[in-house]
Amino acid sequence: MITAASIAPGARSDTSWQNNLPLEEHRVEIKSNNSWSDLAKKYAGIVDSRESLVRLALEFFGADLPWSAAAALRNKNTFFERVFESVISFTSFAVSPKITELFAKLAGKLFSPNYSSSEIMNLVNLNRHELRSKEDFEKGRQRILNEEINDRKRISQLYSSAGKEVQADKFAKDAQNIEKIFLGLQYDEGLMSQIRKIKEFTIVADSVFEGSLWGGFGMLLRWFRKNILGVDSFSGTGNYVNKEEAKKLGQSSDLALWQKIGGALMIPAAPVMNFILMKLTENKEKLANSKFLQMIDKAYEMTHGLYPKLGLMFSYTSLPKWIGTFITAQGKDELIERLIGFCILISSWWQGQKIFNGGLAKFFDKQLQNKYNCEKGILVDKEYHGKLFAEQARIHQVLEMTDHDKELQNDAKDAHAKTLYMGVGLHSFSIFLLSLLVNKITKWRVQRKLKSA
Repeated sequence: MITAASIAPGARSDTSWQNNLPLEEHRVEIKSNNSWSDLAKKYAGIVDSRESLVRLALEFFGADLPWSAAAALRNKNTFFERVFESVISFTSFAVSPKITELFAKLAGKLFSPNYSSSEIMNLVNLNRHELRSKEDFEKGRQRILNEEINDRKRISQLYSSAGKEVQADKFAKDAQNIEKIFLGLQYDEGLMSQIRKIKEFTIVADSVFEGSLWGGFGMLLRWFRKNILGVDSFSGTGNYVNKEEAKKLGQSSDLALWQKIGGALMIPAAPVMNFILMKLTENKEKLANSKFLQMIDKAYEMTHGLYPKLGLMFSYTSLPKWIGTFITAQGKDELIERLIGFCILISSWWQGQKIFNGGLAKFFDKQLQNKYNCEKGILVDKEYHGKLFAEQARIHQVLEMTDHDKELQNDAKDAHAKTLYMGVGLHSFSIFLLSLLVNKITKWRVQRKLKSA
């Protein structure tokens, strides 16, 4: 349990969190708002309120759906392979927050047996770098009191406005529990060490769960192709290459010994890599002199205590998956296609939101400025003001910046929802077109080689 050694009543000095309206007042005002497809706006807010839901939506609409749709226009075997991959991907993304929570609770019992599971789940809201000194800890504590409590209150309001009272009550209670724990929490080296071990154990355990799955995906896909689909060559050229031609092009070989070894080595690659990198970031001297380690230290973190940030998710999923599929590719044609696809999807992950959602956010933000003569940047994430490529502001920022004017707030929520839906739609359609182009490139390459053979 949280003890007097860690808690000092009244230690909190920043009271800006108190400026929010009471939860009940927010619920009444949001429920009375019925303009522009109110349901669509409510669900846009719910999706945008949590990093896990945003990532799930982007994975499905920005990768799985368009690539599967393009494969359906190619041939049935490639389509079934894409659907197989998408089912695994969507299931993994959907269940990973719960799996992460189980790992965190297990780590809490191992490293902090005196704390309850609910206390552990709140304490891990502290970032790893906020556990290194008293000064860093105090900044982290104030961040949580100012951001995490309000964050959960707003999510509670969004769920309540959509009629989901069970979820609303859960997040409201989360806000109360966080306030109760962090209100007077004081720096204690022993406690900080325990929290750091819990977070690092959880990250490595997640790496084992997700990294092992995706590290072995290349071999799993080859098994699926051979034993379920009954295809003994690269399925992507099945419509215009016969068995003899596939053999001539090197598309029908079995897994070589080096591919089996390489594919097997990718299964433990993510947990081993993440463990080593996190240990390197604990060395203050190396961290201070290495921009790479500083990037890793910032990226290897979880939002709201649990859900991995993009860099950490990349190390869990994309990196082991793609290296594994490169190693186990069935010939040069599949390898080249996967290399092109990798470049497209990585660009999509890192810049797709900025190009589509960010561009639309700037457009609609300008409209709000012209109509209301209001502050710039309501719909654009504060960290990207003035930059060419921007991130769409999260719903929390939109509500915060417009709380003084309910008419402006309603229009801002309208624009926020339009930005989210239109941005994801354009993003998805662009990936669909690019995946069709990848199919065409493979066809042109293979047919040209056959003609010159």
